[in-house]
Amino acid sequence: MSDAAEISLAQVIERCREREARLAYEIGAFVVFEACEAVLESPCVVRPTDVWIAPTGETRVDLAACGTSGSAESAASLARLLAGVLVVAGQEVPAMLLHLVDVTHAERLELAGYRDELEAALVPLNRAAARRVLSRQLRELARPRADASVDSAIVAAADADLDALLGYEAPASEETPDGAQGGTESAGDVTSALDASSAMSPGTSAPDARAGSAALGRAPDLTGIEERRGGAGRFAWLGVIVIVGVVVVAYLWFGGAR
Repeated sequence: MSDAAEISLAQVIERCREREARLAYEIGAFVVFEACEAVLESPCVVRPTDVWIAPTGETRVDLAACGTSGSAESAASLARLLAGVLVVAGQEVPAMLLHLVDVTHAERLELAGYRDELEAALVPLNRAAARRVLSRQLRELARPRADASVDSAIVAAADADLDALLGYEAPASEETPDGAQGGTESAGDVTSALDASSAMSPGTSAPDARAGSAALGRAPDLTGIEERRGGAGRFAWLGVIVIVGVVVVAYLWFGGAR
């Protein structure tokens, strides 16, 4: 496609499918909106091959190729046209726009009513900005297939244009600047600090981190405690034996006395 050539909406949709590219729903709906305005005075059945887009983003309808029709039938054709562009939107589409792909609903609205609802779904409508975004997307679709890195740059630029059109602010980058890496504590640094803190006692200065780690790594000496527990147990058993002996002797003594 040369710089001065127009491209049909049918070709735009086809190229988006071939490249697995997306046409933002706001931009696709804007093209349908301009096509709707173009046929308000001369209702006709509009097909994707009848809608032409200039390199600058302006849209026109080839009225000579369209068959004349009533207002309701023309609105129904625009609903089908909108469905076609939303298929390549590649993102969540607002319910208000999805409602406008209903052919029966479009027929009830007829052309003027359909145009009003479509405009309401696009508020705020900035025609100049929408055409600039559309123009950029057309240029990218006209380029030969590029490598993945170039495609990513193209997508990022188109998204930035669309965000500017809609008044969105780009989210802050989550990447850590190179200059900030030196101030970031590693997992080892944090562990060493915790070891040193755990080894400190009130009123003393912080010991060496390695000493703290070694102190935490030693198991407590339980030998003496186990021995004391064992001695106490032996004394308890001896007391029980003495008590049992006393009871037996007393029983025999008093039993013999009777």
